[in-house]
Amino acid sequence: MKRQIMINSNMRDSMGCEETKKSQKLQPVILCGGFGKRLWPLSSQRRPKQFLPLFNGLSTFQMTIQRVQNAKKFKPPLCITHISLYKSLYAHIKHSDLTVSPCVLKEIKSKNTTSAILSAALYTQNKDMKKTPLLVMPSDHIIYGINEFERSLNHAHQILAENPKAIISLGITPSSAHTGYGYIEQGEAYIATSFKEKPDKKTAQNYLKKNNYLWNTGIFLCYADTLLKEAEKLCPDVVPSLKIDIQSNLIDNSKTRNIAFDIAIMEKTDKKHVVKANFSWSDIGGWPQLITQLSKNIVLKHVNSKRQNPC
Repeated sequence: MKRQIMINSNMRDSMGCEETKKSQKLQPVILCGGFGKRLWPLSSQRRPKQFLPLFNGLSTFQMTIQRVQNAKKFKPPLCITHISLYKSLYAHIKHSDLTVSPCVLKEIKSKNTTSAILSAALYTQNKDMKKTPLLVMPSDHIIYGINEFERSLNHAHQILAENPKAIISLGITPSSAHTGYGYIEQGEAYIATSFKEKPDKKTAQNYLKKNNYLWNTGIFLCYADTLLKEAEKLCPDVVPSLKIDIQSNLIDNSKTRNIAFDIAIMEKTDKKHVVKANFSWSDIGGWPQLITQLSKNIVLKHVNSKRQNPC
């Protein structure tokens, strides 16, 4: 199946999309095109939750970027957002204390995570980065413990070196039968035997009792070629519908199906692996999660705690 992409190899993005020499660095892919509807009215289409400075004056987007600033380990991040958020994103980056200059791809339609992730895979493949692992990350999560985060990534990178066709998720031990998260069943040798996105309450309770299920953090590591080949098998209509203009870094996904990556790919693929991570993690999906994290932040400011600040 032919992959459709419009390429102008002489053009470079004004926000640092230049490709460097091939290396074993990871390519961060940061998903920041959501509008955070479950946090309305705090989060809106003009200023979605990932850009709100709620944590010690920082937004979750800024904290996500800060996790991958180490130039020895990471390439400059590739951010995917909706075109209506581009100016806000640019201003957010400009006024942030960042040592990296992200590249930004702009979607003309908000079409969920499959569109964004596969667009990033197409983009990096056509930037001669086939041997660069992609590190896909949401921009609205809180993580405590940068050292544990980096150890988990190193572990996943080692597994990817041994299994280059794997799609490796970072999983977290569940603390409740939450129905808003995906669940990954652990098998042998880091193989994930099943993946279920947002199960019902009864199913989530059964998973919790079995002690071999992890929450999906939405962070995963793999090669672009693996993603595109799996997409051709599992959702063959998606990749041909994506067109990327490298001159403007614009993604035309107007004809792309609206479907979550976890449903389109992760529930079906036989390439899924999982690494159990030990850092503390929260998806700021709605008001309960936000209130919990803000409460922790207040405690951290006033109580002598050994727990690390969010990173």
